[in-house]
Amino acid sequence: MKPLRCKALQYADYIPQETMFWRKRVWDMIGPIDESFHYAMDWDFILRAQAAEFKFVRLPRFLACFRIHDAQKTASTYALGVREMGSLRRRVLGFDPTQMQIRRAIAPYLAKQLAYHYAYKLRLLRY
Repeated sequence: MKPLRCKALQYADYIPQETMFWRKRVWDMIGPIDESFHYAMDWDFILRAQAAEFKFVRLPRFLACFRIHDAQKTASTYALGVREMGSLRRRVLGFDPTQMQIRRAIAPYLAKQLAYHYAYKLRLLRY
């Protein structure tokens, strides 16, 4: 598959952390997960890897999932997450994008993924 070099990643973290795998050289070059982040530590790691020009590759396989429940970070600390995500956007983009700017930036990526989803579902593409 083609490497993911997408500007949308600078606006929104669309890579679920439980599906991420990386080589040791990525860790060695960009450093470990920054534990000063509570919510957005995975996005920070992704953004640092992207800035270091590491390639991201989407594997067309189901490798992981997560459970949704009231006590998970996504639900229980969302306000903190909004602040951390804003901090990362300011660092990477140099400004605070509006929700409309974020939506516009990620729309092409989402449309492409939707097309891939249906192409696989209709068996026009195969894994």
